[in-house]
Amino acid sequence: MWLDNAGVDTNSIVEIKDEFTASFYATTDLDNAQIASFYPGAMSHASKLKISDLEFRPDLVVISPDDPLAMRYRVQECKSMQIPYLYDPSQQIVRLERDDLYEGVMGADMIVLNHYEFSLLKDKISIDETSIVDREIVLVITNGRHGSLIWSGDDYFEIPIFPENEVCDPTGVGDALRGGFLRAYAAGLPLDLCGRVGTLAATYCLEQVGTQNHNYTVSQFVDRFRLNYDDEGVLDVLDSKM
Repeated sequence: MWLDNAGVDTNSIVEIKDEFTASFYATTDLDNAQIASFYPGAMSHASKLKISDLEFRPDLVVISPDDPLAMRYRVQECKSMQIPYLYDPSQQIVRLERDDLYEGVMGADMIVLNHYEFSLLKDKISIDETSIVDREIVLVITNGRHGSLIWSGDDYFEIPIFPENEVCDPTGVGDALRGGFLRAYAAGLPLDLCGRVGTLAATYCLEQVGTQNHNYTVSQFVDRFRLNYDDEGVLDVLDSKM
């Protein structure tokens, strides 16, 4: 299994018999803007799964696009169990009920969205950046080739993109950025450095066709990072096991 070979813990994955895996299809134009279509398949059963059924207690839960009912339950369960969560409703903003979306945002420890998605969020629940940051929520807004913005309390960072060798396919770039950001965040690195780690992870994805067709070692990642930034040796922590 690909995930097992990549070192991903699959012990908590539940297989739904006689259902196809959920599938995402992206149509990309010459400016790398995309229209997405989606087949839910086994994802329609996601609301039956519970965090409390896991054999471990997560340090952080990522609530990303899923069955709308499942997303509501994830928020409620995280709140009741006092587990911090990152909220990224993105493609499901248009499908989520206003009250569910508002509850998800207001209870989050971190919100990550792209610029377009955040504009939809603001319109739907009548909220702005200040209202979110005033609640001590870390807010990350990405904006393609224009980089990303990070708010946290009185801190504000403008993070530039990491220079790419070539542009092949933007599909999965946002997820890659979030993955890099969270790896650095879990290691306790400063938010601006987390943002820059995220942008390099995104660039690796941008340079390949497909979302999981690339790989690199931690050493290769850190060496490339240092071609553009001086981290003063801080990124050596990424080579440690967590």
